[in-house]
Amino acid sequence: MQKPLPLVLLLVLGVSALVLSHQSSPQEPALLKSQASAVQTAPEEKKPEPKEVAPTPAKQEPAPPAPPAQVALEVAQAAASDTPASPHRAWPHESSDIPADPKAIFGTLSNGFHYVIFPNHEPPGRVSLRLHIASGSLMETDDQRGLAHFLEHMVFNGTKHYTADELVPRMQRLGIGFGAHVNAFTSFDETVYMLDLPDLSKDTMGLGFTVMRDFGDGALLQPEEIEKERGVILAEKTSRDSVSYRLMQKQFEELLPDSLVTRRFPIGEEEVIKKAPHDRFADLYTRYYVPSRMTFVVAGDIDPAVIKQRIEESFGSMKNPANAGPDPDLGTIKPTEGVQSTVFTDKEITATSVGLVTVRQHKHKPDTVANRLEEMPMALANSMIDRRFERIAKADGSPIAAGSATREELFNHAEIGSVEVTAANDH
Repeated sequence: MQKPLPLVLLLVLGVSALVLSHQSSPQEPALLKSQASAVQTAPEEKKPEPKEVAPTPAKQEPAPPAPPAQVALEVAQAAASDTPASPHRAWPHESSDIPADPKAIFGTLSNGFHYVIFPNHEPPGRVSLRLHIASGSLMETDDQRGLAHFLEHMVFNGTKHYTADELVPRMQRLGIGFGAHVNAFTSFDETVYMLDLPDLSKDTMGLGFTVMRDFGDGALLQPEEIEKERGVILAEKTSRDSVSYRLMQKQFEELLPDSLVTRRFPIGEEEVIKKAPHDRFADLYTRYYVPSRMTFVVAGDIDPAVIKQRIEESFGSMKNPANAGPDPDLGTIKPTEGVQSTVFTDKEITATSVGLVTVRQHKHKPDTVANRLEEMPMALANSMIDRRFERIAKADGSPIAAGSATREELFNHAEIGSVEVTAANDH
């Protein structure tokens, strides 16, 4: 049985909790940490023999992209989350007094397809492509839970221009390695496809743009390929059944009981993964993989004028369906009255943590200088509390092993503030 924390630490936590109801800065909640928040996929290599049922190597990380590609992708994510998906959605910097990087070229096609071009000549002869789709597990219906992530797999298993057995060998012949240069991930509110091209040759650039367009609206979703992939998805679900994942689920259910977020973890439900028919895949794909929800990022050693023309030629013909999927109703945030206590347990827990959490409805504010200044005191306060916990944890005989103070935003839906300490093993 763990010893109680010293009174001074409990007082620090109590005071901090009062402050946390007014803090600000978007990251993943400290109390809700888990790899399950985004299901990452490195596509499997296609082989002539039957594919074994094995987990997709999600831990195989892609080579680090050039910094401009990441910056531009963050802009795409902000654009998708700040405004509803429509052909006329605005860029975040258009309602801000903080200027965008002057090197970045922003554009929107007539179908609502957004793009960012970021010329960057280091390293020479390289280019990174990112297709951001403002659609994830939150867009699923009850009988589609898990299909957003499943779709991410399926676009590699047969498209308009490449059969299930052609894409991987074609990429490999051009020096494009899986995991190192090709990857993807699915989260609650987004799906992102990442492709780093090793050169700017005609064949390599042609494949890159063709593949990204195929991902957008050219997936065949053949029933036989869906059946082959079910085992891969189920194995991946099993591999992610960790103590941190289970605790995160319990915490979401307690903190956000009336929110859709609690019922839409990206890995999905086993029965849906096993039995969902082709029509459910097609419904999610055709209603949410639409140009008005897409942002394409090109960063590298490129001529912006050439890339702009190529984007228009490659993606200008995409159509928005008449019945495009709406933004989901994420539900309500139940305000907490007074102090409530909850205990989360699991047979595999190896440490005891104590935390104070506040939850409230998110109120969107534009990203302006004034709003950043307003949020700065809380960010500084959290940093100071983090440093104090760090010093306490390093002291001889400390009752805690670690501690943190955070404030997070979830999908323009909830704001969660937390102060957490992990008890040392002998306390």
